[in-house]
Amino acid sequence: MSARAAEPERKFRDLLTNPWARPRFLWVIGIAYVVWTLVPVLTAALFSFNSTRSISLWAGFSTRWYVGDPNESVLHDPDLRHAVLQSLKLATGAVLLAVPIGVGFGLALDKWRGRGSGSSNFVMMFSFITPELIMAVSLFLLFVNPFRFVGLGTSAQLLGLVLLAIPYAVTLDDFVMVEQLAKDGSNETVAMAIYGAARTAPSPAVNAIGTLMLLTSTVVIVLAFLVFRRSARRSGTGLTSEREALPV
Repeated sequence: MSARAAEPERKFRDLLTNPWARPRFLWVIGIAYVVWTLVPVLTAALFSFNSTRSISLWAGFSTRWYVGDPNESVLHDPDLRHAVLQSLKLATGAVLLAVPIGVGFGLALDKWRGRGSGSSNFVMMFSFITPELIMAVSLFLLFVNPFRFVGLGTSAQLLGLVLLAIPYAVTLDDFVMVEQLAKDGSNETVAMAIYGAARTAPSPAVNAIGTLMLLTSTVVIVLAFLVFRRSARRSGTGLTSEREALPV
């Protein structure tokens, strides 16, 4: 066998046996993962516009589950409206508290080089590695025993989300945290409503409310990205102008 003919065989053998070789198929895995993640979301969004209650058989386009149905649509169902308002209330409060605390803590850690800085950084990042259920149950025991003055309900849910969100400095709704710290049905959020409906008789209105929350989150993220990019361009332009004005 000539050297030229043996070259493809050698490359193929190296590809299979060398784990440190240059990745060639990771883009396939990445695309497959994105498709696997988005297909259920897009399916749920599609059937939120179904004209019947079926969430598996398409019967025609309709906005019944958003505004049309006088009893079960997102607009007319008081339980769904309350869940949306509760989620938005918790999201707003968590952002207003977690973002300043998280940013301030991050700036402090960036400047802090003394003893205890590493431990403080670990404590802040601890929520990344702590299972949400463990953290939620711990806060539940805390709020019903030594910190009984807080109690369960909206205040407990808000404090739990702030604790969870400080390393991220963003959240909209976390099911495990708000479910464990809810007092009763008056504290139900969108995530809790979706979970409860999925365990009984799911209604396309649940898909509709999920689609609305997904759309809201997407719009906020896109707007934040556009504002950040515009700010970055302005900063770059300003720095360029200052450099050009400096004498040589």
